[in-house]
Amino acid sequence: MLARPRAAALEVLSLRAGLAVAELLETFGAEGRIALKWPNDLMLDDRKCGGILCEARWQGTTPAWVVIGLGLNVTNAVPPALAETATGLESMLPAVTAEGLVIPMVEALRRVDAAAGPLGDGERARFARRDLAPRTCPRRSGGRHRRRAGGRRRAAGARPGRNNDGGALGHRRAGGDLSHGGSSIMLLTLDIGNTEITAGLFRGEDLGAHWRMTTNPGRTPDEWGSAVSGFILAAGHSPNEVRAVCLASVAPSVTQALVEGIARVTGCTGVQIDARARLPVELDVDEPLSVGADRIVNALAALEIYGGDTIVVDFGTATTFDCVTAEGRFIGGG
Repeated sequence: MLARPRAAALEVLSLRAGLAVAELLETFGAEGRIALKWPNDLMLDDRKCGGILCEARWQGTTPAWVVIGLGLNVTNAVPPALAETATGLESMLPAVTAEGLVIPMVEALRRVDAAAGPLGDGERARFARRDLAPRTCPRRSGGRHRRRAGGRRRAAGARPGRNNDGGALGHRRAGGDLSHGGSSIMLLTLDIGNTEITAGLFRGEDLGAHWRMTTNPGRTPDEWGSAVSGFILAAGHSPNEVRAVCLASVAPSVTQALVEGIARVTGCTGVQIDARARLPVELDVDEPLSVGADRIVNALAALEIYGGDTIVVDFGTATTFDCVTAEGRFIGGG
């Protein structure tokens, strides 16, 4: 289906479409049996019965259109080798027919296209009831995420990605973070510098693979997607295993193309860290918006690893010195 969602709704389009399809299937007798394995899979009785993939085309910074691709196994028999992981709708839901699904499915997706803005509280609650992923995102035990006594942290919402308003690009919930403890969910992280891009692939808190790429503004989204996919495959994994992406960039000339390329091969665009992100560190400087993403991430790492007052020295394209206090205050540097 060809959709033209508003830019503010684009982040949650895949999640919103999955929720609409799940709720429609429940009306055919699947109440309590449908789950969403974000970002792509529809599950019936813990077996995959379909998938959703959204692909956008942009005109500058404005989304021109989005294709909502939906595949459902309605009538096909499942091979015995896949019987434990896949299923068909007709064999499990006698009321379902391909003809009976078409019109209500189109109407449901039209309502998704017409929806505006981030997910509302009701939508988030409905998704949570059907979410196959872990229901909580615990922080590390003993973590040192603190607020200053009597004060408030200076920050505001994360950028494109699943954010505190329910954005669907990343696996994040209010009060949680992007780690899923010992789960099998994989996180792709990228440090986009002016000279090199460093990428890491995490499963829980374990770094499974890492690599470097040259920062090349001339690469297209397809080229970036191919490069990232190749590295992931070379590490013995599939891009489909990546369920969240987090990036920090000081090179805006490559960020958009890289983000689009990653979205095409993994299905998620990611959470972008900058001075406006809601993070467990306070930017206690005169001009917090001028603090680069690399320095913010350095401060976060120092707070997490060392916990006490720390000076961070980063030997990047430019050498920087940054100070972070035990209370989680970034107090500047040079």
